[in-house]
Amino acid sequence: ENLWQGYLSGEDYHSILNPPEGFIATANNHIQAPGGPNVATFSLQHNRLDRITHLLKSKDKFNAEDFKRFQSDTYSLVAERVVNLIKPVLGQTAIEEELRNWDLRSTIDSRPAAFFKMFHEVLSRDILMKLFHQDEVRVDKYLKHCGYFMSKIVHTLTVDIPSFTTQEMLAGALTRTLAQYKGETYGDLEKVSFKNSAFGGLLPRWTGVDALDLPTNHCAECIKVGQASINMQGERVYISQAWRMVTDMSTDVIESILVGGPSGNILSNIYMREIDLWLTDTYKKINL
Repeated sequence: ENLWQGYLSGEDYHSILNPPEGFIATANNHIQAPGGPNVATFSLQHNRLDRITHLLKSKDKFNAEDFKRFQSDTYSLVAERVVNLIKPVLGQTAIEEELRNWDLRSTIDSRPAAFFKMFHEVLSRDILMKLFHQDEVRVDKYLKHCGYFMSKIVHTLTVDIPSFTTQEMLAGALTRTLAQYKGETYGDLEKVSFKNSAFGGLLPRWTGVDALDLPTNHCAECIKVGQASINMQGERVYISQAWRMVTDMSTDVIESILVGGPSGNILSNIYMREIDLWLTDTYKKINL
């Protein structure tokens, strides 16, 4: 009974005309009007939209450089809120002091960003085990196959309903994370691989057809979104911004990054030309 029947008119869709903010922003968040059609079957938590909105309200006028900076923003509102929750239980170890003073950005060489990523995963398991009354093995399957859906639940229970996550749960997750942490940086934990779909990653690394295990500063909760997951076929995939584009409408220049390269020919010297650009947020300019 939840499937659409027939066609919808344009008036049936949620719409906004001349919003008072002076802009329209979206980041896979819930945008359906109350009682309106179910345009999307699943939406993500609102933290990325909140961060975008904050940046767009930060000043009156912007240029292309501002928007390039916005697209590569790795500040995490989830980390901001959760770190505030755990500050009362933080101890005096070096990494806990670093977490206490962390700038809340997932830079590749950041130790506190790595520690928070590990802590959040431990806490997520604890929350889901408490919620679903399941063991850790089954919860790990939920996280692997439905990572975004599970993160939405965890976000709700740690931020929107913080009373669900008790100080004892936070302290317990912190203790286990301290036992696991061995000094890793964020780039040690968050990696992305690019495999040629025709060969399925079966060719030797020396061929240069695939680019494997590259450190990245993408994070699931940031504007510069990125998260490894397992699809329903059991394959490991990485969900992220494949293409970024910025232009100043008063000029004839477009700046963009397309992950990979402009050629699908593995013998071409431009086959992987843009991977380093994509990883380092370096835009190429196209004159129209």
